[in-house]
Amino acid sequence: MISVEWNKDNLKSFEKKMEAIIKKLPEATKMGVNDSLKNTQEKALQNKRGNKDEKYIPIEILDFDKGKVVGRVYTDKDLFSYAPFLEFGTGTKAELPHIGKTKTFIASGYRYWFLPVEKVDRQFSPERIVVIDGQQFYLMFATKPFPFMRPASFSSRQENADLVNERIGKLLMEVLK
Repeated sequence: MISVEWNKDNLKSFEKKMEAIIKKLPEATKMGVNDSLKNTQEKALQNKRGNKDEKYIPIEILDFDKGKVVGRVYTDKDLFSYAPFLEFGTGTKAELPHIGKTKTFIASGYRYWFLPVEKVDRQFSPERIVVIDGQQFYLMFATKPFPFMRPASFSSRQENADLVNERIGKLLMEVLK
């Protein structure tokens, strides 16, 4: 016959620790995801040309539900409407096929187009301003891409996984001590 004995106090302590882990794990994961979003945002801002204000590349947790945390790093279309042009280039120097094709853009051989002055958060040379039907536009020329989001995303993948793991690891060490 086999005899098994255990210390009931140790079992109760173990159960309490497991309950604490189960209770605290979602918040630790959420904090880790937030750390990784912040990390990616910082890298994108370092890569970005011009204004480095965080409001141009915000972060947010979109979903925090049982078993998952979803967040995003994005560009604010109202404050940074030209982000795709900066990321992918424009005109003859663009990385991707053109989607917005005006008559001027096509006729110029994809070399220039008009950008509404009120859509830009900075000033270009006043000599580039053209008035069409009472509205002011900047004459814009082809520019090469200056990616900032894609490099930030790709270069921070492992770091971001490590940041989440670090938060979970700290939780485990705290609870299991």
